Amino acid sequence: MKLPLYTLHIAASIDATIHEKCSPILPALEEKKKFDVQNNRLVVKQLIDITLFVGKHGLAFRGHKEKWTDSVRGNFKDLVVLLAEYSPVLSSYITLLKDKGKSITSLISWQRQNQLIDAISNSINNSISQEVEAACIFSISVETTFDISRQEQVSFIVRYVDESNGMIYERLLAMSSTASTKSETLFNIFKEVFNKTCLNWKKHLIGQSYDGAANMRGEYNGLQFKIKNENPHAIYIWCWAHRLNLVVEQGVASCLEAVDFFGILGKVFDFICSSKNRVFLFEKNQKIRNPKSPVRRLKRVTTTRWSSHSTALGTILLTWESLVDTLEDLRTSEASSDASSFLSYFQSERFLYTCFLFKHIFSVLDPLSKTFQAIDVDLITASSMIRSKREQLLKLREDFKSIDIEVKQFIENHKDEHFTPLPQKRSRKRKMMPGEQAIDEPTSEISDPLTNFKYHTFYVVLDIICKIKMDNKKLPSDAFEDVASIYSKYFNAEILKTEFIWLISCFSDLEKTICLPKYLHKDNKTYSDSESHDSDSESDEELILKDHIEDFTNSNSLIYIFKIFCSSNIRFTLPNIYMLVKIAVTLPVSSASTERSFSKLKLVKTRLRSTMAESRLEGLMRIACEQDIQINTDSVINNFAKNSSQLLKLLT
Repeated sequence: MKLPLYTLHIAASIDATIHEKCSPILPALEEKKKFDVQNNRLVVKQLIDITLFVGKHGLAFRGHKEKWTDSVRGNFKDLVVLLAEYSPVLSSYITLLKDKGKSITSLISWQRQNQLIDAISNSINNSISQEVEAACIFSISVETTFDISRQEQVSFIVRYVDESNGMIYERLLAMSSTASTKSETLFNIFKEVFNKTCLNWKKHLIGQSYDGAANMRGEYNGLQFKIKNENPHAIYIWCWAHRLNLVVEQGVASCLEAVDFFGILGKVFDFICSSKNRVFLFEKNQKIRNPKSPVRRLKRVTTTRWSSHSTALGTILLTWESLVDTLEDLRTSEASSDASSFLSYFQSERFLYTCFLFKHIFSVLDPLSKTFQAIDVDLITASSMIRSKREQLLKLREDFKSIDIEVKQFIENHKDEHFTPLPQKRSRKRKMMPGEQAIDEPTSEISDPLTNFKYHTFYVVLDIICKIKMDNKKLPSDAFEDVASIYSKYFNAEILKTEFIWLISCFSDLEKTICLPKYLHKDNKTYSDSESHDSDSESDEELILKDHIEDFTNSNSLIYIFKIFCSSNIRFTLPNIYMLVKIAVTLPVSSASTERSFSKLKLVKTRLRSTMAESRLEGLMRIACEQDIQINTDSVINNFAKNSSQLLKLLT
């Protein structure tokens, strides 16, 4: 049935009136949605800051009870409540969440915490991957350890350089758990990690560093062999810090005096620290002897901690008087035979000579160990330090008199104590066999106690340490040919030689060119006549060059040369030699950064957090280890919003 025209007119008029009335509401609804999204993103931004704070400090997120009525609700939720007092946006959201409860989407639940951790971790991982890709070449270090839940954790550290500033970085690429530490299993995990990060290890990996375990450095079936089998450029470097630790271990186990010395240090630690009364007495004697010095505790001697022998020895020397007083008190009060035996040993010249011998050895090796653990050390610096420290030990071998003088000075400073002299060894006599005409003659035993210590302890320990070489391979007759054969895709040997000769001829001028802007615009106040250097001293140009060199760390290493390349355009003029230097500083000297990541692991995964999921653990480890990486908050929020349709609606 056809409607009349006036009816159609009336319906059209009604529609027009309704549209006219409702049209202002639509923009208002759109503006309200934008306002809500902006507020929600601001709330999430503050939650990201809280997550970063808790993660960087290695704190637990959740509490035992997390209801709003509880006084303690866990670190994360309590920080949200604390910041809500100073943030109107967060305060209004908390009020809304308390009023409506589960009827609205919560942004602070434990699921949302995990999603925030994952979003931040992915942002950090993407930044690392981008920097590694920009560097073009990188090296890797891998290490395993048991965590508190008795699971084997594998840490992957990537080493690369930033060409914009010449800095070297070692970043935590991944943390993964494994039920087996066989080389095949580790290799499969290795491939999974690089598949996730989308880094081409078969093309850009140029070095790998592990400890000396068979599953890592095995020549025919180790992890390094499996990687090198698919990427010949990934040369293996045995961690120099681990190797130095093995040298120290062999040195302290080389003779009877050394074994007894560190064995007694370990036993006296157990004896004192196993009782709170003995610890209290030891601390009390320290306060009496040295009231202004800090109270120290004895250190345990272990084979896993690199500097444990040195720290244990240093503590004994600093607290020797207090330790002797404590042992005398314990011998009287407890009638302890252990205290008596310890006291007789620490009041003997046998202890003093061994103690000062290893004090000199550790004073040489400790700086070397710390250098090997540094990130900005390269192979050239490590090799030169090995040679210089070996020369120092050889000089010490010719200077036994200095140790003798120190021991006598120590005895002179403690006249009130009675020190047992070095034991006199009885000379053995050889029995005359039937048919021999000669009378019994003494053997070649050394009767003098000091000479006996010198030949059977002093020389033995130093010879063991000095004879162990950190690298048994000799330099090739033509190093350029050798390195070009390994990294043939990066440079040519002949061109490399030509560029090297040119670099040597103009390197000093290149240094001055780098300092030229600083020289032209120098501050007159800095080099004024009022300063304490006259016209006969070094020129301004030399002083500026010296200041510029001191700005760099390891100024005698390849890193200094690499920074000069990065700060000038000469890297485009000498591309082959530049790539050679870049490879040299990218190659790892040690895998100490993996050990540092395990130190963070002990703070993140504790006894009360032993059931933490692996994805959450990896995310918290990235946040804790890579604190200097700046994250893109908007990108993190966008990734966080992709976890559910409700979040997508609230944040976009």
